Amino acid sequence: MPEPRLARTAGALVLVAGLTAGRGSGSDDPATGTTRVRTADNGDITIPATPKRVVATGYAVPALLEAGALATFDTGREAYRTKTRELAAKYAGVLPRLRCAHLGAYGEIANGDAHREVNGSWGAYGQVEVKGGGSKDVSEYPSIEELPSAFGEAEVITCTVNAGGSTPKGVRYALDSPLWKAPPAVKAGKVHPLRYTEATTYGSALATAAAVDRALEPLLKS
Repeated sequence: MPEPRLARTAGALVLVAGLTAGRGSGSDDPATGTTRVRTADNGDITIPATPKRVVATGYAVPALLEAGALATFDTGREAYRTKTRELAAKYAGVLPRLRCAHLGAYGEIANGDAHREVNGSWGAYGQVEVKGGGSKDVSEYPSIEELPSAFGEAEVITCTVNAGGSTPKGVRYALDSPLWKAPPAVKAGKVHPLRYTEATTYGSALATAAAVDRALEPLLKS
């Protein structure tokens, strides 16, 4: 399974720690109104020397503010890697020979598009026709009419569901289409709901690993 989307987690956690601890250049006296400069992904930014609050945006960032996240980063990463090595060994006789596709949660309903993730993301085979950088390198948006061909070669399909098991609107849009019945994997009952597909820390990724195990365990019996 893929590593959680943590390409810049370590740097972000260090930045958060610096912000909350009040480290860096400039005075630590909030009354002086002094500032300091930190290096971020988008260049050097000027921030208050002792900020009173940190505002996080985006679904991934708030998870980085978990208490103790920096202190437990290495142990969390090793626990995750140990778990995924165990899963790789457990499914070594099954998954490598299967073409696995993934129906993602970001279907653009207004445009009549579904969301398919390919090799390099949750899907385990296929490539996008035109890579656009970032997520566009590993996911695409076939029209609802293209469901039979987009998932036609898949032997197993996973689909994103919410943590509580409910179905996101983008996924439901595809599942409710009469065309969803066409792919052979659907006809064979090889569609497996998958929770926690948006892990952003190694701690939350452990829950993802457990969810993957539960979702795919029936393959060991087929």
